[in-house]
Amino acid sequence: MNSPKRRIAGTTICVLSGPSFWGCTVSGDRTPVSDRDSEPSPAIESIAEGVVASGRFQHSIDMMPVIGRFLGPDGLMDPEFPPTVATPSPYLTDFFGVQAIADVSRDEIVADFVPRFAEVTGQNENWVALTFKDGFTATFHPVSSLVVLGFEAPISHVVVSGDNWRQARGNVKALIGTIREIGREDAYLLDNPDYGLELATYETMQAGITASLEIDPDLSGFRASADGLLLFPEAVHGISTDADELMKVIDGGGFDWIGLEALNLDQQEDLDAFNDAAAGTPEYERARAELVEYFADA
Repeated sequence: MNSPKRRIAGTTICVLSGPSFWGCTVSGDRTPVSDRDSEPSPAIESIAEGVVASGRFQHSIDMMPVIGRFLGPDGLMDPEFPPTVATPSPYLTDFFGVQAIADVSRDEIVADFVPRFAEVTGQNENWVALTFKDGFTATFHPVSSLVVLGFEAPISHVVVSGDNWRQARGNVKALIGTIREIGREDAYLLDNPDYGLELATYETMQAGITASLEIDPDLSGFRASADGLLLFPEAVHGISTDADELMKVIDGGGFDWIGLEALNLDQQEDLDAFNDAAAGTPEYERARAELVEYFADA
């Protein structure tokens, strides 16, 4: 039986929880947008802006209108959208039409695209909006941070117009195509640090390799397996009876690591102490108090 060293295998962040730029392909129709997109749209522009002490401009956006472009009439994610972002990309791509870019200055941005590809249709000290001849508007926020629901990603970005996800992603694709055309890919696009892992996972999935899935109520199969993964679902999110059953499984031991959703990486030490320290010890009580306080507001 392996020593149960419990680790956070990864942090699962719902897209409604905060900004995440990820590696994927950009795809979609290059459909021109309406004339009303010639200036920054209130739906996807700042609702609360300020300058942070680090010198990066803090750009807060209303998230729901941004994501709303990617939903179907039923309010759910358009099922045709996920396949368009399923292929790994060597660079960070967009957060629902908000494209991550490197720290390029406003003057450089204007010099790169105006007047050959676009014209300036709005600007202040923190952003510049360019309307491209392809029919879309790209509002650049250089040397900035994207803030969504209080979560901050210290990454410069450009908000690309589009009435729906096909237009938005098509316009992102057009913008990246122009960046490549002028030979400025290295200046604007940020490397995806997990590209190698994503590519390996994607290739494995495409190879058709599958794992057997078995219902194992008494864990006999899992206990006998030398290399297994146990999935423990919740009937209702956060219900105490499910948590009690999970703790019984954990207390049985036999795990190399345990992954928990909704914990931050900086809480690893508290999680380790809670799982590994003897109940009632000062270390255990301290860790328990920290986690209880966190989940009280989670």
